[in-house]
Amino acid sequence: MNTTALPQNITDKLQALRDARDAHNKNYQALTDVVAGIARCHQQKKDTEAESHEAEGQWRTLFRKLRGEMTPELQAQHHNRIAKRELAKEFDGLIEEMELDKMQLHLDCGRSARRW
Repeated sequence: MNTTALPQNITDKLQALRDARDAHNKNYQALTDVVAGIARCHQQKKDTEAESHEAEGQWRTLFRKLRGEMTPELQAQHHNRIAKRELAKEFDGLIEEMELDKMQLHLDCGRSARRW
């Protein structure tokens, strides 16, 4: 069987095509990772808000039961409740930043797709 080498200009173009494909795949994977991260953050925020709401109810019930006496247990529940509320707010900021990353990665994918 005869094997013939491709002309150098064809070999160079094939390599450029492979490089462009690899760059696009890298951009696409980064975009996919950010989209998955955004979905995960939305779910974690939702879970944290539900936990915060539940902790709020438990804290208020115990606060009333103790007639306003601040026991160490009640203080710990209060700190936990506030921490969950703040964490839910932090997810908003993180999601906003990730949405900006997502927009940039969409642009990067568009650019790299044209080269491919």
